[in-house]
Amino acid sequence: MSRSKSACPLFELPQELLESVLSYLLSSQDVSNLSRTCKALHAKTVEHLYSNISMEWQVVQAIRPLTVAGVDVSQALRPNLVSLDLGFHIGDDVVYLPEILWKLSSGGADSQALGCRKLRNVHLGHVHIASEEEQPSDRWSRVKHLHPHLDWRGYWAFFWCPNIQKIEMSLMDETALTGFQKAVSLPVCSTLTTLRLGESSVKPDTLAKLLSCTPALRRLDYEYWVRDQAFITVDCASLSAALNSVKSTLEHLRFFCQMHSPGSVDVFGKCNFRDYPVLSSLHVPPAVILGGDASLWSRIEEVMPSSLEELCFVDDDLLEFWSPKELIPLLDDFFQGDWRARTPKLRRVYATDNKSWLDAYGTDYLRMLSEQNGLECGKH
Repeated sequence: MSRSKSACPLFELPQELLESVLSYLLSSQDVSNLSRTCKALHAKTVEHLYSNISMEWQVVQAIRPLTVAGVDVSQALRPNLVSLDLGFHIGDDVVYLPEILWKLSSGGADSQALGCRKLRNVHLGHVHIASEEEQPSDRWSRVKHLHPHLDWRGYWAFFWCPNIQKIEMSLMDETALTGFQKAVSLPVCSTLTTLRLGESSVKPDTLAKLLSCTPALRRLDYEYWVRDQAFITVDCASLSAALNSVKSTLEHLRFFCQMHSPGSVDVFGKCNFRDYPVLSSLHVPPAVILGGDASLWSRIEEVMPSSLEELCFVDDDLLEFWSPKELIPLLDDFFQGDWRARTPKLRRVYATDNKSWLDAYGTDYLRMLSEQNGLECGKH
């Protein structure tokens, strides 16, 4: 008897062997193509297809909740979702997205459901364009209109996932505050080790509330973007207080400040990292650790942790408070002192490549100091 043309030989395999075959499809596009061949294979591949999701939507007309083959997407994805990457344009006309994300993670603030048990990594996309063609006004316009329909539920949903390890998002301060106010109880993310807040407007005081929920945090990338204020104060004392919640676990810290103000800018206070036991990588502008007034500077060794391996002065809008002529003598004094006893693990000291700030003299002198003391100068 001839085999039916519609029959699929794959289904003659034992179930465990079929699962093994599907596991070798590493490309999401290959899995997607296979899922479209027939209903039976779609049912078999749906778990693999939605274990890692990456989307960048530019124009989406969402007039009803998102469904896949007639099934509510939140119910279809929750058991198997491992990684979720939603690109910069999420939120453009996607009015149901916050509800979908909320259902994916927890089922609601009052729900006891654990949501996405397998979800480890989340990236709610932001775009940091370092192109010379981009004008400052273009950059701020992009941030202003970021995720117009993504309210507090869409951002906060993932903090309720029981095994979340890494979250990247461009969180707005007003959104974070609303989340704190409306959530019945704040989650304690004991598994979250990496938090990246890119192009965010979260203030240090709000960051303190957020970090109080992340007792195991090891890596923090915090970008503080402030715009359209007559007078801007960067409160490093509040930043220091916020970081105090995670100082016993924090291994990497990057703080970057971007400002767009018609008035003046001031820096208040400074951060001391001396008692951070495991902090090995520190990327900050000089004003954060030394203060905004060069006449009242601290000695570098007084604010550095003994665990430090890498010190980088970042290229941001706080560089104007320190010139190379003011910073280089401090570094010179640091290297001439007993720096090996204070920071025995130090291997690298450098500044991000901003030739308008660290001129040729400063770059050469920093390289010379590093070479004389057996340190690397520059990135990996």
